[in-house]
Amino acid sequence: MSSTDLNGKPQVLVVDDDASMRNLLRSFLSDRGYQAVTVGDAEEAVRRYQNERPAAVILDMVMPLLDGKSAFHALRRINPRVRIILASGYSIDGEAQTLMDEGATAFLQKPFRLATLAEALACAAPASDLSTPIAS
Repeated sequence: MSSTDLNGKPQVLVVDDDASMRNLLRSFLSDRGYQAVTVGDAEEAVRRYQNERPAAVILDMVMPLLDGKSAFHALRRINPRVRIILASGYSIDGEAQTLMDEGATAFLQKPFRLATLAEALACAAPASDLSTPIAS
């Protein structure tokens, strides 16, 4: 499968163990012309990414079982060019900076403004993958 769905909407994989955050991001992305694929744990995210190859991933850093750092590296093993936006409500500045140095697209400290997420998404994938303009 490609980075877009059958209707040509770019897919964004949302990985967060907080159901309310997943719902908020699903609505936000849908309103902007994306197809959001949401999962509640990083292991599921890695499986879904393997099969669906979305245009970008929004990845919570602190989750049970497989944490964001491990998921980041697993996703990068599948596709070294995967565009990943990191997010966390915890202070993980050093870890986030390390992952930024390793190729993460952006780091968003929760709570973040949705306009900031829109800017990060605009940088997260080539225009050909995210062809729908993002309004904040």
